[in-house]
Amino acid sequence: MAERKVYVARTKGDAKRRFEWVTLPDGDVCMWSLTMSEASNITEQSRRPQVGDLPARIDPTMSGALEVLLSAHTDEPESPKPQRIFADIQQVYDLPFGEYAELVKAGMRANGKDDETLEELAAFTEARQATNSAS
Repeated sequence: MAERKVYVARTKGDAKRRFEWVTLPDGDVCMWSLTMSEASNITEQSRRPQVGDLPARIDPTMSGALEVLLSAHTDEPESPKPQRIFADIQQVYDLPFGEYAELVKAGMRANGKDDETLEELAAFTEARQATNSAS
């Protein structure tokens, strides 16, 4: 039988985060993977209630913007004093869309979603938008 290594839960701040660097026209951004707490916060903050015939849902625009807000840092996770790049959500909304999209894709890869998964998500999103436009 193969020998196993028992998982030891990490304490706060001890987690090893994945990251990916993105080069934008104005400089480099280090996109970190999210903690469970951050991901839960994004879900909670992006939740939209049922309004009339529209079902309750997660707002994908808000979800993506919050992911960029929480993931974008000045340096790698192990560096002495990394800081978040964006002070508030408006700074994320003010990004050119192409730069925002690059940050979202890098953040998703840092969170373990490969390019194939991202392509499937894009195809699904396009199909949903086409279906919603036809209604």
